[in-house]
Amino acid sequence: MQYKYIKQDKNYEDYSSGRVIYGYSGATNFPVRLTQEIFERCINYLKEKNKNESYNIYDPFCGVAYTFTILGLFYPSKIKSIFASDINQESLNFAEKNLGLLTKNGIDERIKEIESLIKEYGKESHKEALKSALSIKEKIKDSKLSPIIKVFKNDILDEKNIKEVTSKIDIVISDIPYGKLTNWQNDVNSDPTQKFLDNIKSIISPKSIVAISLDKKQGISYIGYTKIDTFKIGKRKVLFLSPSN
Repeated sequence: MQYKYIKQDKNYEDYSSGRVIYGYSGATNFPVRLTQEIFERCINYLKEKNKNESYNIYDPFCGVAYTFTILGLFYPSKIKSIFASDINQESLNFAEKNLGLLTKNGIDERIKEIESLIKEYGKESHKEALKSALSIKEKIKDSKLSPIIKVFKNDILDEKNIKEVTSKIDIVISDIPYGKLTNWQNDVNSDPTQKFLDNIKSIISPKSIVAISLDKKQGISYIGYTKIDTFKIGKRKVLFLSPSN
């Protein structure tokens, strides 16, 4: 896959999972560069639809919200609000901490936590993490913007309305469950991906875009949507969909 928007020569060490941004055993994360590429493709599509503004974004399978934390750090002027949900409460506990890093209080708390680890253990990895945390703090300070953030527990396969999402969503980005690390936690007879796409219809805007990452061998149905783009990278493929009129 050729990256259209993101250069290859950037160093993303500060944003490694488990360094400053909290990691969680069993969670899968987009690489930082891939996260940016997906978002850039989404916003460029929306620009073509004359939606050149800041956006409401949602991940219904957020895990620890690593992806949206990265987006909040790199694209503060492009994000109006962040909605993140998952069925796993333990993952959501980390998601709240990670998205909290986009705020001054959140990053200050993380810095204190890392400083405490340095005093207790004196590990070089903790000292490097502190440098990264201070760098992220400067990035937040310079942005002077902070999105509205809402993290909540939700089973996206449930047909009830997603009442916690209070704004029409412009961009949905999600790594849908697959493989050994993550699995659908809802016993349904129908295609779970189609059910998820059906259930978000009530909260997305007519000109929205849905970017789904899945195993490249995995086939899904997307009735009610039009495929506008796709690309493969490694074992993943990313599918970009827009709701059909």
